[in-house]
Amino acid sequence: MDKWVISINKHYLKYDVALICWIMYSMFVGATTVEFHKYISNGWYFLSLILLFWNIINIKALWSNYRNILGVLGVLIVTAVATVTSKYPPLFAWALMIISSINIAHEHIVKLYFRCFVFLCVFIPALAITGLIPNYVLDTVGSTGIRTSYGFSHPNVFAASIMICIICWCYLNWKKVKVYQVILINIIGYVIMRLTDSSAATIVIVFITLIALLERWFDKKGKLKIWYVIAAGLLVFCPIASYYLMTNFSMLNDGMLALDLFASGRIRLMNSFYLNYGWSLWGQEALFDMENRSLLLFALDNSYAYLLIQFGLITTLMYYLGIARELKQAVKYSDNRLIICIMTFVIYGLFENYFFKTQFNFTLLFIASSTFSPYLAPQSNNVNDPIEKRRFLQKRYNS
Repeated sequence: MDKWVISINKHYLKYDVALICWIMYSMFVGATTVEFHKYISNGWYFLSLILLFWNIINIKALWSNYRNILGVLGVLIVTAVATVTSKYPPLFAWALMIISSINIAHEHIVKLYFRCFVFLCVFIPALAITGLIPNYVLDTVGSTGIRTSYGFSHPNVFAASIMICIICWCYLNWKKVKVYQVILINIIGYVIMRLTDSSAATIVIVFITLIALLERWFDKKGKLKIWYVIAAGLLVFCPIASYYLMTNFSMLNDGMLALDLFASGRIRLMNSFYLNYGWSLWGQEALFDMENRSLLLFALDNSYAYLLIQFGLITTLMYYLGIARELKQAVKYSDNRLIICIMTFVIYGLFENYFFKTQFNFTLLFIASSTFSPYLAPQSNNVNDPIEKRRFLQKRYNS
């Protein structure tokens, strides 16, 4: 039962309010059909920034070392520049979210995400079903029928929200997943696929639940190395493969046409955005043309192409280096469930652009603790120290 209880204490309260405020803002304003006046949405955005800033300022240990100060300022400067050049305000908030999470236990963050998305996946469809907000109904890519959003801005967003709930559930119940639970979850996943026609989310649900079920049956020492090698390999392969297909796609290549068909036209869309915008060091504003769909500029669903085109090479490399550092720390602390969750999001990034968005990918919030914790002043016999706390939590988890 303690896996589901979020303890309310002074240390976490400011962070909890800030994180929930941003998740709810980004989902209600940016991912649902709920309409807000611009003054309300802008005020909500700036309130979220203030709360996140306040959390960062109050992490005293973070400011006690010049490496931390230079690192935080460097990240904020890079993201601020990329935010201006790309005209994409959420990017700066994502950086604040990551930095403010440095002193927070991973499991606590996942609990917050789980509860937020369970609420969203119940409340938003209820509003749509009762007719209080619009419910988008779209034609499917093939001939399977229609797809519905149930109050979310797109059917894929609804499916992704269900997927986040399931990934969080698997994380919180690691080593305790039962066969009947996997069957039940995948039945839910199948129903969601029939409603939204979102195959990518369904594949991820099947993948993460089966791995969560089978992971405990592997050799303890061997499985850590196996998962790390696979995750690190995917972190290299997925962006490189995406960029190769993005820059070299040709309608005359039968192999690429087959891959594009499998990916529901995503490769052609990547190539179209690349030909129109290219890439830069600091990013640019990529405009989505929903009216003239023949230009193939109405969607960019590959996370790696989106990162490079919209936010630029420097921000993209910063993401990859941060995730690589996080993987290294996960191996150091034998955190298999984190490695597999990272691997899951990396794969999902091939088909949707939610991989780099912190309101969906909770593993991004662990980057700061993996990057700055080694430079925080150690406090012996104090589990509130980020390094000692993680060792304590990991020891308790493995017991």
